[in-house]
Amino acid sequence: MSSTFLQQAIAEHSSRHTELLNSLVQLESVPESLKEQTRLVDDLQAELEECEANVARLFENTRSQRRNADPGIISGGLKFSQVFRSRKEKEKDREREERNKRLFAEAMAEETKERDRRASLEQALTKAQASKTDFLNKMQEYDTIKAKIDALYTLIFNGPTPGFPKEDELEQLVQASYSVVERAKAGYNSENEALEILSRSERTFRECQAKLKDAIYWATALAMLAGGRTAEAKETASLRLANSLALKAQGFVREAQQFSPHIRTLEYPSIAREMPTRKENDTEFHEVLKAAAAELGNTYSQLLSERRACADRTADAKVAVQNAEQAVLDRKKELHELRKELFLDVVSKLKSGELAEPTDLDFEGLQDAPPSYELQHSVSHPHSYTHSDSHSGSHSRSHSHTISLSSMPPDLIIAKQHTGSLRQISTDFAAPAYDSALSSPISHPFSSTQTPSTPSASRPGGARSRTARPLPRLPQANAG
Repeated sequence: MSSTFLQQAIAEHSSRHTELLNSLVQLESVPESLKEQTRLVDDLQAELEECEANVARLFENTRSQRRNADPGIISGGLKFSQVFRSRKEKEKDREREERNKRLFAEAMAEETKERDRRASLEQALTKAQASKTDFLNKMQEYDTIKAKIDALYTLIFNGPTPGFPKEDELEQLVQASYSVVERAKAGYNSENEALEILSRSERTFRECQAKLKDAIYWATALAMLAGGRTAEAKETASLRLANSLALKAQGFVREAQQFSPHIRTLEYPSIAREMPTRKENDTEFHEVLKAAAAELGNTYSQLLSERRACADRTADAKVAVQNAEQAVLDRKKELHELRKELFLDVVSKLKSGELAEPTDLDFEGLQDAPPSYELQHSVSHPHSYTHSDSHSGSHSRSHSHTISLSSMPPDLIIAKQHTGSLRQISTDFAAPAYDSALSSPISHPFSSTQTPSTPSASRPGGARSRTARPLPRLPQANAG
């Protein structure tokens, strides 16, 4: 945008800009007030939760003290035994009852005090939440006004701004910051997806280890000549599941490597390469399975290491996204303040006369006038033209037609170059019929002295019509 257009745009929107700024100033304290009110609500909620826990604890204490202080709760057997006690024992019981009543009264008073505190906290929290709701509504209005100001600045300053190189530089930095955010989010999403896939692989490895452990149990039973056919069938089923789960876990690792190139390839355990099979009369097969379980344990340890590393990269990528988003906010705020300063500076110079408001003369030569697409649909004066037809050189006729061009459709009027005359395209044109003397218009083209016949449809009234050409006959079949 040229400086002239920029000054004109600022001059046109200065009143609207002033109105928006005044509205924003009235709500300037809303963001900080909302933060304080949010902290107050959070503190009151935490204090109320603590108070409710104290009320529950004091209620249990009060109920216990009531049980000790109320004589009506004492069992009948204990009451009967008190009849045969001495005076000294009765005095001790009386002192104990008084002490229990005093403890009950204190517990009751403490519980009542805590309940009153809870009621006051609930009332304060209700008021704080209502105030927070009001601040949220004002904050929404504040954000709306600020968005309108940003839209106004974007309308005026977006793109190259002559005379304000710092604004152009900051605008480019904001765009570059958005690119950084997109790259950071892409990296975080990739690492996070890889972490989830590695977690599935870890669970699958644990299931594989459990099935392999079952197979070792049944193999050991067979080595001790226990279990028979049932143990052998369960051993085979466990090994088959372990092999399938090991392959599935390795597949998860390869899938995770497609999202994160930092994941290293794990060692391939023997249980994933092929399913161990028992040889006939093999009493040491359980040792083979134990070796396979050890290999699987090593691979599982490598997987845990890769998963922890991927979790660390995911956390770092998340922090990078947060930092990039904060950088965008900071640069946008800086650009907003700079545009505001430039806007107010230009308005001040226009009001003081240091800059003259642009006039129509300032825009001469900056843009071309749009071309005229006016179409002349009618002609005020009729024109006449002569149309002559000739047929085979034997006779010629000349017809003069006076046609009013104002009655013609506008798309049928075509102006001749370098002349003022107009000609009309025939709307009832028909292709000429083949001459009966000619077998084909392709094999016998017209010579330079030969003129094609004109069909009767295109001739003037009274022209002689040509005899229709007979249809060809079908060939007769030869007799015999």
